[in-house]
Amino acid sequence: MSNSDNYSDNVLISFDDVLIKPKYSNIISRDMTDIYCNLSKNTLFAVPIISANMDTITEYEMALNMARMGGCGIVHRYMSIQRTENIVMSLLKEGVRPFMAVGSVHNDRERIEFLLNVSEDIAICIDIAHGHSSHMRDTLKFIRHEKKSECLVIAGNVATPEGVADLANWGADVVKVGVGGGSVCTTREKTGIGIPQLSAIQLCARDANVHIIADGGIRKPSDAVKAIAAGATCIMIGGMLAGTDWTPGWKESYEAHAPMEYRGMASAQARMSCNRASRYSEGVARRVLPKPPGSSESVLKEIVDGLRSAMSYVGAKNLEEFRQNVEFVRCSPSVVKENAPHFSDN
Repeated sequence: MSNSDNYSDNVLISFDDVLIKPKYSNIISRDMTDIYCNLSKNTLFAVPIISANMDTITEYEMALNMARMGGCGIVHRYMSIQRTENIVMSLLKEGVRPFMAVGSVHNDRERIEFLLNVSEDIAICIDIAHGHSSHMRDTLKFIRHEKKSECLVIAGNVATPEGVADLANWGADVVKVGVGGGSVCTTREKTGIGIPQLSAIQLCARDANVHIIADGGIRKPSDAVKAIAAGATCIMIGGMLAGTDWTPGWKESYEAHAPMEYRGMASAQARMSCNRASRYSEGVARRVLPKPPGSSESVLKEIVDGLRSAMSYVGAKNLEEFRQNVEFVRCSPSVVKENAPHFSDN
């Protein structure tokens, strides 16, 4: 027998379901806009973009260059403690604050303790597929109460306001929002679990007392713009950077004209590569051709240009004004076709 109380008639939406209504603007140039954002604890970014903590996206070179561009890269956790230490020390030597991913205290305690002992300036990202869980609670309790650390802690992923509130109460400074929307994630197809990403961002940001990072479903610059307009402090990208020149292994693949792998961290390929149990996967792997030199920077520039332009369309000088001024309009499915270039010379 079904339970009528477990169903909601509320229609939740994602990026392609809306457009942003243009408004009066006295901004005569995109250069007049300010896209600086404060993630938390005086963590100021000139660019509100973070590269994903995936083993085919962010290691030393991506983290270094993302910081130089004004954003940050979160280094993945699927490596030895020694390699983690090497990357941390190399970034610190370059004057770059390391943002490092860790697992739960139950399976990644050694890495967590190492990072907490190196420097309070290190930012930790607790990376748990279902972040609204006892594993997350225990890990935050370990960092905040047992270790008494005040380092910047990013935690995720969750997709509900309740999840954000609990993680904040347990000690997270920043929460990653998004379940199942990643470009190489199959969680929704396999489990039916998730919240459409734009609605997830709106709902989570509405009453949050912490900053949120929109993680998942961002395939093009306009998606990033809408995510920030909906309330995200920063956006996280993985697929848009796949095969670009700051990703691990790019140089060798580019010189050999060989394809690179881009994979979800819950895919069978990633699990086997990291010597993790692979009896169940919620991700896929894809082969991508290495993109030309400068391609990583080009991706960031496209997003930044799109964001600045959107701000000028709604008369917003900074991101706070942008979120206040934005009015979303719902669209029919056919509008997706209209949005894209559709000139025909037939």
